[in-house]
Amino acid sequence: MLKMAVESWYYGLHDLDTGLVFNVTLKIIATEEKDFPPKMATIRKECLKAMNPTTILSPEIAFELARKTVVKYGRYNKEKGLNSIDNPSVKRALLGVGWDRIGNASDDTIGYVKNDFIKLYEDVDSSNREQYLVPQGTLSKIQEYAKQQQLETKNEMS
Repeated sequence: MLKMAVESWYYGLHDLDTGLVFNVTLKIIATEEKDFPPKMATIRKECLKAMNPTTILSPEIAFELARKTVVKYGRYNKEKGLNSIDNPSVKRALLGVGWDRIGNASDDTIGYVKNDFIKLYEDVDSSNREQYLVPQGTLSKIQEYAKQQQLETKNEMS
């Protein structure tokens, strides 16, 4: 049982720098009052945030990034504004809600626009987040397994 746990933790974190994992884990232990030992997902998420802070954003921060970009670039520089955003989830949510809708929102309507953005961002970001948080080898194996299952089902139906 212990061997399996150690192998799971190794496999789940082996693609990250050892020093980074160690220091992030110490930070989590020092700052989190619950969840000891820290979950692998928490360690991975914090490591990825440390390596690239714009990879994983809260919905509120994502909205503020989108809103500030729209204000900065204005109505006529939409393409340039979109190109300035590194996070693909923010881009997709911004396009889904609408550049002009965010830009034209008044104090009375900004709350509705923000809620719509956050809902869309959370939907879009959940799949992107999986790409960032799950080790690439694991995703590949899951995809291979799914393809194998489809082939077996197809062969059974033939």
